[in-house]
Amino acid sequence: MGKLLVFAALLLLVFYYAAGGVAAVAIKSTVSEVYRMRQCGSNPMTTVARNYTARSCVDHMEHGASHCGHYVIDDGQESYVVFCDISTEIGFAYTLIESFGLKHNSFFRKGLTVNWPINENSPNWNMYRLSHSRMSRVRDHSTYWRTTCNFPSVGIDYQDYVRARITDVDPLKQTLSNTCKKVEYINLRGHLGLQTTVAFWNNNGNHMHTDSSARKCAFKATVAR
Repeated sequence: MGKLLVFAALLLLVFYYAAGGVAAVAIKSTVSEVYRMRQCGSNPMTTVARNYTARSCVDHMEHGASHCGHYVIDDGQESYVVFCDISTEIGFAYTLIESFGLKHNSFFRKGLTVNWPINENSPNWNMYRLSHSRMSRVRDHSTYWRTTCNFPSVGIDYQDYVRARITDVDPLKQTLSNTCKKVEYINLRGHLGLQTTVAFWNNNGNHMHTDSSARKCAFKATVAR
């Protein structure tokens, strides 16, 4: 039985929130054309100085930023540093809201509906999570969320990857327990699904995840390839 944890990082998964107002990558093209591997660069956790105010990572992209790194955003309530991925998916700007390594997963068992900030002023791959209020304000300027695995080393290779519209599944508001929700793209252990429904868990005792043994929804990853 394999699990795909949503909104996690490094040895497990990295979650990014897609900044709003940006068109999605067209799925009209073939999978090999649209979903090809992209990387941020050899040292993405670098600070990028800017001389304007940005509400989100997409604002930085619209002002010409094109590299991954630490950027300052002002969400209307406070200013703070976040990690932005502006280069791995064309037309998308993602804000990191949580990241953790396998050895720290015991600290990240609470769902995304729970306020559980960890090192929120110091974005990093090993132990990091924004407060629920900060995540919510980022979500208010967002259209998609995304999760992936081993981002610092491989970037985006669309393996163990999920992307969905917030209007279809909102991890910050919805308590889930083996609940079918629509996603645009999922690849779990080599099993691919496009525009399909996936079983998710997201509650006080379960970090948001899907399970490869789930049979309830349209997407089923029953055998590892």
